Parts: sequence; C-alpha cells; structure tokens
Amino acid sequence: MKTFISVGDKMETVSGHSVRILATDRKGDGPIVGLVDMEDGVEQVQAWREDGMVSARGTSNLDLNIFLEDVMDGEVPWPIISERFNYAAMDSDGSWYLYQVRPSLGVTAWNVGCDSPMVKAGMLRMPKAPLSAWKHTLMARPK
Repeated sequence: MKTFISVGDKMETVSGHSVRILATDRKGDGPIVGLVDMEDGVEQVQAWREDGMVSARGTSNLDLNIFLEDVMDGEVPWPIISERFNYAAMDSDGSWYLYQVRPSLGVTAWNVGCDSPMVKAGMLRMPKAPLSAWKHTLMARPK
C-alpha cells in the first residue's frame, strides 16, 4: 500500500512531539519509520502503519497527527448536499458516505447505528484521498 507520508517530512504525534520521517518502505508491519523528539531530549525510533497509527489495536499518544489538507485533493460539496446530512467520510475501499449523526471509526469503515440515516455519495464529486488515509477523512458540515 502506498503511503501519503514522505521521507524527510516533519510531522507531529497526536501528543505534540516533533517527528522526522526516515523511511516509508520498511518491510513488515509498520513501514513508516521516524525519530520522535521526547521530553528528555532523546530521539526515540518509532514505526507506524501506512495510516499513521502505531497499532491496529487502538490509539496511541505516538500516532501521527495527520491533517486533512495534507492528504486530500478537493472538498465535500456541502452546498448541494441535503441539510439532513451533517458528516461525510471515506471508507477503506474509497467509497464516500454521508451521515446524519457523527459515525464512529470501525475496522474498515465508519459506523452508525441502524436507525441513523446514511447514504453513499456515489454520484457526487467527492475529494480524492489515498486509501491509506481513510481514517482521517471524517468531516463535519461547516456551520
């Protein structure tokens, strides 16, 4: 899977530590490798998955802080979307969906309860984003 992170990128973890990316093609789990500036002034070697997460089993303070504008091309066309839908997000297969209530992050898709409306945004021109960035695509309708 191709990552949207490049060697030499300067990033931050979700806890605010500076990160310098050293490699994006490491073999095995965690192809992204970088150095994290820790509080004691020491740089810690860390590996991340393609989506910037340390682990598939949950979140970590060392997960990379990825901003939508860094990975997406285009915008959600909110002016032509029914006002009953307040959120948009892309699933791991690249399909975009519109949601009435905020969905929660699942293993391969965004999830809502069975009584909450959602619709596939197949006919709309939605933003383009790498499949590996799907967990970072949730957007709320602007106020």
